[in-house]
Amino acid sequence: MKRLLLVFLALGLSSLAQTGLTPAYGGSFSLQTKGYDLGKFPDRTRIRIKGQIAKNGSVFGVYMASSPKEGVAPNYNERFLQIELNSAPKAKATYVVGDPAKKGVQGSLSLIDDRKGSKSWGGLGKVTVVALSQNSITLKGENLQMVSSKNGKYTLSFVLKVDNLSRTP
Repeated sequence: MKRLLLVFLALGLSSLAQTGLTPAYGGSFSLQTKGYDLGKFPDRTRIRIKGQIAKNGSVFGVYMASSPKEGVAPNYNERFLQIELNSAPKAKATYVVGDPAKKGVQGSLSLIDDRKGSKSWGGLGKVTVVALSQNSITLKGENLQMVSSKNGKYTLSFVLKVDNLSRTP
């Protein structure tokens, strides 16, 4: 039984590697940047993917616990990448993200990098729902412009797959 489980785990990780997604608790993701070096994540970084869908808004994100102690459950409060939509997502739909004060904007995107001082950017562009089921969602953003008055700008592309969606009325 253990061998069978290991085979399935190896096949699952292999398929994630082929798609370029990084496995994490609750899902997987990939990030590509132009103009900003994400570098490597610290040793023992724990990553959790979370997503919540509600009638009036949805939140999806990558959260990190960078240095958990042995025997202590990691705290995943460190937000890294977060996508917020002003509604429940629809399959194959594309949403405009950006400044909430601007007309036609349907959500927001932010990236916060606390590894070397706190740096944050807001994203401008489009996010597409590639796949949606009762329990999972895959979001994709291509060539989003990440801007910050303090930290400059760069281009971000990502794929985020949430495996354990929570839904609230």
